[in-house]
Amino acid sequence: RAKRTPSPSGGWGGGGEVELCRLWGLVEFLAALPPAPPAHHHAQHDAPPPQDRGVELLGDGWLWTGAAMLHVLRQTHRLALFHPVGHVESCHRAAAPGAAVSFRLSSFLATAGRNREVTSAMLARLQTAYPLRPAPVVPLQPPPDDRGPH
Repeated sequence: RAKRTPSPSGGWGGGGEVELCRLWGLVEFLAALPPAPPAHHHAQHDAPPPQDRGVELLGDGWLWTGAAMLHVLRQTHRLALFHPVGHVESCHRAAAPGAAVSFRLSSFLATAGRNREVTSAMLARLQTAYPLRPAPVVPLQPPPDDRGPH
């Protein structure tokens, strides 16, 4: 878990910490967003906006980095539970069959799906090559009695 400084609004919750899996899910969500169309772009023309060259420049290295950090911190299962892209995909699947889908949404879903497939493959490779030992079990004991021996 990564420490955070408390915000006055309490945006991350009252625990004083934020899990990397939630931050990583946000990073993958933002990376999947297609570039905004130019200001003169009209909604009736659903032509593709200019392509983002970020993936061409960075490749999959950023996905490897995130997968490695999630693997070492044992947060891969939590990423699957709290991934914001998963929520968008679920809403898309629940929509009426045959409903019109904008180019931006279909572009987002394609990019996000590819990123999730790559991350899943990397996590599987990491788990196979570098399996983590189970986390140590910390026994819980009741606090000592303040009254002392009887």
